[in-house]
Amino acid sequence: MADRHVVRHRSGSYEVHRRDSSHVTQGGETPAGDVWEVTRDGATITSFPASGDDTSSSIQEKVISWLRANEDRPDAEIGRN
Repeated sequence: MADRHVVRHRSGSYEVHRRDSSHVTQGGETPAGDVWEVTRDGATITSFPASGDDTSSSIQEKVISWLRANEDRPDAEIGRN
């Protein structure tokens, strides 16, 4: 499976990269090991643990679910823990 994906949601395009969590902006609950880092325009939006059974569809579902759950947050607070 690819280590990079693009997820389109509403008017936005989000890049999703599989990375070692040590290379991701640290937050309150950044997991150890590989993560999927979600960025928009180069800025980290969020990350979540990578799993061996991830598929393109499951990654897209996770990202869109997170975006929907956080739609009411101001843009300046997205990605802050």
